[in-house]
Amino acid sequence: MKHINIEIKAKCFHLEMAEAFFIGYNAKFAGVDLQKDIYFNIPSGRLKLRKAISRITLFFTTEIIKRTKQPDFYFATVIKPLELESVLTHASGIKVVVEKKRKIFFLITLRYILMRFDLGNFI
Repeated sequence: MKHINIEIKAKCFHLEMAEAFFIGYNAKFAGVDLQKDIYFNIPSGRLKLRKAISRITLFFTTEIIKRTKQPDFYFATVIKPLELESVLTHASGIKVVVEKKRKIFFLITLRYILMRFDLGNFI
């Protein structure tokens, strides 16, 4: 199924201050999600298997030609993640694994995510 997903990510040096901001504006706290994203080697685009507390999902994103072009975004819920991970690993190999902790807030109609992972902290 094709979806449109618009993301704006920014490095955040003070996640605690950002969290206090959302709480101060009565944002709805939706919980904490621990994620493990496994990216696979493919000729173009990005293919990742996301293992999260809430569900296991397979994503494919087409390449972004220019920074302003919105890529096509496809995903499917996975029922047997270990078998799929094994098949994809043997078929194309693992490019990188990224583990992150996300705190999720909703304010008005937008979802805000405070993330901690190896690359730093982001909002």
